[in-house]
Amino acid sequence: MKAHIDSQAHVPDTHEKITAWLAPVINNVSIHDGEAQYEADLKNVTLPQRLMLAVWWYNAEVGNGGHGQLYDNSTGIVYEDAIRGFEALGMPHMAEVIRESVRRAGGIMEKDWAKRQERLSAMDIIDYDDLDDQWAEAQPATEQAMLDYIQSHTDDFRRPMTYA
Repeated sequence: MKAHIDSQAHVPDTHEKITAWLAPVINNVSIHDGEAQYEADLKNVTLPQRLMLAVWWYNAEVGNGGHGQLYDNSTGIVYEDAIRGFEALGMPHMAEVIRESVRRAGGIMEKDWAKRQERLSAMDIIDYDDLDDQWAEAQPATEQAMLDYIQSHTDDFRRPMTYA
């Protein structure tokens, strides 16, 4: 008997594949509990996992509400790792987009959410629209580069992780 092939069967898209590879890290590295917890959790992951996690969170936040949302939320903690992640992906233009977003916010971006909020709330509204547009233009290439990177570093993404 021939197996039935459903032509409407779901084929995971690039984003879903990336998320599946990163799920253990996404689910076990806290971006919400401060820098000390973030760094402690990251001790259990490889450098490629760390960098792709940061790019994944950067994409999620900027895609949902722009650079302003990235820094308004606890997710802003990943910005330095996202810069390094884009450099690892061979996308220096996107690393520069993040650096420019930080320059527009006064040249520093605190990893501590409360301190970042206090400082940013005292500033005039920061216009990130052109940077958000650059992110959107690069998004398809970013996701393909992430998947290619993960697939060329599979041993780093299959590494058993231990969490408390």
